[in-house]
Amino acid sequence: MIYDAGEATVSLDTNRRAGWFFAHDGGSNDLNKLSDPLYRSSSPAMRTLAGDDWKGVTEMNIEARKMILDNVSKKEGFPNEYYPFLLPAIPQFRMTRRLTGDFELDDAEPHIMYEDAIGLTGDWRNSGPVFSLPYRCLTACKTPNLLAAGRCISVTDSMWDITRAIPVCAVTGEAAGTAAAIAVADRTGVRDIAIKKLQQRLKKQGVLFKLPSENG
Repeated sequence: MIYDAGEATVSLDTNRRAGWFFAHDGGSNDLNKLSDPLYRSSSPAMRTLAGDDWKGVTEMNIEARKMILDNVSKKEGFPNEYYPFLLPAIPQFRMTRRLTGDFELDDAEPHIMYEDAIGLTGDWRNSGPVFSLPYRCLTACKTPNLLAAGRCISVTDSMWDITRAIPVCAVTGEAAGTAAAIAVADRTGVRDIAIKKLQQRLKKQGVLFKLPSENG
C-alpha cells in the first residue's frame, strides 16, 4: 500500500529460501524449520530474494517446494511412513518493502527516549539494547492519513532486522490504530495529532515507555 501510494520505499535482496512445514513420521507430527542460513554467506545455489514483485514471490514459493521435496525424499520411511501434511500457505519472506519516512531509526542509537516515542522494543538477537520507537517512523511523507506499522516502518538497513520481529509489529500496530482513532475524534490528520495525547492513551493501554537507564 505504501509503495502503491507513491511513497519512497526501500527493498533489499536479503530474503533466504525458506520452507517450514509439518510432517508425520508414523508416530508424531514434527515441525521442520527449513531455511538457508540468515547471517552466513551462502553458496550460489542458495537464492536471495527481495519479494517486492510477482516474480520474486513466485520464485520463493517454487524454491520452498523444492527445499521441502528434497528434504522429505531423504527421510527414512518416505513416502509411506513419513510424509508432509501441512505446507506453507504463504511465501515466507522476512522483509519486502519499508517506508522511507521523516525519520529512520538506527540500531546505533539505543537507550534514547525520543519526544514522539510510541513504545519500546529490545533487540531479539542480543540482550541489553532497548530502543524507543518514534511516531515519525510511522508517518508517510506524501500521503495524508497514511501510517506504516510492523515490519515496513521507516528504519535503516541494519535496524530492519530488529523491527521486522513480531513485538515491534504489535507495538507499532497499536500506536497506528490509536493514532487513527485520535485523529478521527479530533477531526485532524494523523500527522497533526497531539503526541502527548497519543502517549497518554498508549500508557493507559499498558504500553511501556521507561528505558532501563531510567530505572531506580
